[in-house]
Amino acid sequence: MTHIVDIERAVPPVSKEVRGVVVRIDIPPSNHPGMIRGDGPGAQSGRAALGHLYDAWGKIQDAAKVVTDKGRLAAAAQPFAERALDRASRALDTLTQQTEHLDREIAAAITPPQSDARAGEIRNYWLARAGTATKGKASLTAFTGLRAAIEEGDLVTMSAVLSAPAYLSGLTQEQQGLLRLAAARRVVPDHVARREETDTAIARVRGAIDDFSATMARSLKDWRDDDHRHLETLR
Repeated sequence: MTHIVDIERAVPPVSKEVRGVVVRIDIPPSNHPGMIRGDGPGAQSGRAALGHLYDAWGKIQDAAKVVTDKGRLAAAAQPFAERALDRASRALDTLTQQTEHLDREIAAAITPPQSDARAGEIRNYWLARAGTATKGKASLTAFTGLRAAIEEGDLVTMSAVLSAPAYLSGLTQEQQGLLRLAAARRVVPDHVARREETDTAIARVRGAIDDFSATMARSLKDWRDDDHRHLETLR
């Protein structure tokens, strides 16, 4: 039996993908579509995917509470669950494609084209500054200066430093990664927010797929074993 909780109080709805999806006590709350927040395409796709899986999960749970022939239940539930998982997997593929598209747009925004000669001069400048620093602080010197340039919105420097290997500008790979994120937040903050929403959606959908798969595997085994136990009494 479905346990209906006031959705406004339990998991505040944020979109049409959440409205009407009641919270159940027999499904882990982390798998409710309301756990994904945001208005971007990734968040919307993630909520829709969780909603479909949550609905399928609930239908199987409800059937299990009233069907007495567990063998027939297992036979019907398995293909139904497999279709639900297939749909969720396709949604996960779509979310991954969305992150790849966002990554390309972010990269294009923070590394606009410029001449190789000019980019090389900029990198050499920062490499030289790192070379004159105290041993052990070289990469920190370049990182600090470049971070300031990025915070000021210097696209020319951004592009030169982020479009080439880190060591050419006196940086470590980790530092270049931090600068790349800072540049993206400075130039295309909306894209970064959408990327983060999509990452959250991917994690939630993956988690729901894992939970659903594990639960169905246990349930199907239990239902089939239940029939076997009854038949054993006739031997």
